[in-house]
Amino acid sequence: MKNTLPTLIKKRSGYKVIFRKEKLRASIEKTIHHMRYNENPHIVKKLYEEILEELKKGKTETVTVDKIRGLIIKAFKSNSLDHLAEAYDYVFLEIQSRKVKKIIKRDGSRVEMHPYKIFKGVRKALQQVEIDDPLKAETVTKEALGLIEKKYGKEKIVPAEMVRDIIEYVFIRHGLERAADAYLLDRYA
Repeated sequence: MKNTLPTLIKKRSGYKVIFRKEKLRASIEKTIHHMRYNENPHIVKKLYEEILEELKKGKTETVTVDKIRGLIIKAFKSNSLDHLAEAYDYVFLEIQSRKVKKIIKRDGSRVEMHPYKIFKGVRKALQQVEIDDPLKAETVTKEALGLIEKKYGKEKIVPAEMVRDIIEYVFIRHGLERAADAYLLDRYA
């Protein structure tokens, strides 16, 4: 294979699908739109072309979804767009529809629930115990959000303490007791 793009993407489940350049471009566009980045109108094209060039260098027919994700984050960072690289890690959370829209804080106030804040808290706890793995943070966050939706979806509102407890439960379920401790300590700091 000589400097051609992959034809297949291998999902985490092992299932393979056809590689579509337009989906790659749409992924970049969604992150930029979500973060309301408009400083450089040509940035989508620039990032897209950089990633395609990197994929061609791989000289492989099949590429993993994690490899593409890594290339997108690398492209954001190499263009001094670290905040967009971080946003790319959690943009998947905002795309999913949610029933639970509000959190009741400890002081009784009701605020909008932002899944990316949960993701950032989970990722921070993992980093504090020297686990810098965005995919692990994604897994824990998705599972926690799923449990929140299942338990509190009808009420459309969840107490902050229950969010904390569910995240702690998911960390422990994944054998990440130290991360659970770091998460709880950060919540009370």
